[in-house]
Amino acid sequence: MSDSQRPYDTLILEKSNRIATITLNRPERLNAINEQMRSEIASACDEIASDRSVSVVILKGTGRAFSVGIDINKSDRGSNLHSGDTVADWANIHRKQDFLWKIWDLPKPVIAQVHGYALGLGSVLMTVCDLVVVTHDLRIGNARTLMGAGVEGPKYVWSVGLRRAKWLDFLPGWRITGDEAVDWGWANLAVGADEIDDEVNALAAQIAVMPLSHLMLRKASMNRVWEQLAFRSSVMAASDLDAIAHKSDDGVMMEAASASSGFIGLGAERCSQYPARHGRD
Repeated sequence: MSDSQRPYDTLILEKSNRIATITLNRPERLNAINEQMRSEIASACDEIASDRSVSVVILKGTGRAFSVGIDINKSDRGSNLHSGDTVADWANIHRKQDFLWKIWDLPKPVIAQVHGYALGLGSVLMTVCDLVVVTHDLRIGNARTLMGAGVEGPKYVWSVGLRRAKWLDFLPGWRITGDEAVDWGWANLAVGADEIDDEVNALAAQIAVMPLSHLMLRKASMNRVWEQLAFRSSVMAASDLDAIAHKSDDGVMMEAASASSGFIGLGAERCSQYPARHGRD
């Protein structure tokens, strides 16, 4: 029997047969991540962490996409993006990373079930999960933005290596497929769009057979290796640099440019030419 302990507005939480499923549920916005969704993902992780009836978690999205990243409306202009002084911006950037650490630190394996699009923060959400199953036709990439030092790129380094991470970070309009994500080591398995539900459910059911305490300790031990190699500190350092970049002369100029065309329009205008040359926009 499925059970949800509390209602959520931007996601659906279901539990059955030792598996919890978190479904991002803003299909009208392609599951773009707003403040409420950040908060609710964190709350769902806290609920699952303390529930001994759950051994493994599936994270997926409704509609046409896993997630297209941060929810920035077309009306967002100029200084509305990074208001306040550098310290306020720095604190805000770090606060907005907290829900990602909730997934990373969740003492149970999390499987990302990724289809459609995983862009910007959506691709990072996929990255902090333990296992990743994608569709062949998935499109993955960075946010199309010229602002900031890039909080996504350093996270990519740990999944795809330095050269490929720089490619995606320096070319934020570039998109790769689900099959390429497997080839790059970013995902574990690619399947057809009509197969992914069954595949991930079967995977989760197999993992759920393991004793919960052993799953918890296995995840903790492997995450500890990554953290001893400076995963967490290097990711947070990128957030520090992002706040500095926002208030640089170039950052202020980009804020002004977005005042006329909007954040989304500016990225589409300036970040698409080279990817389009290769059919990757």
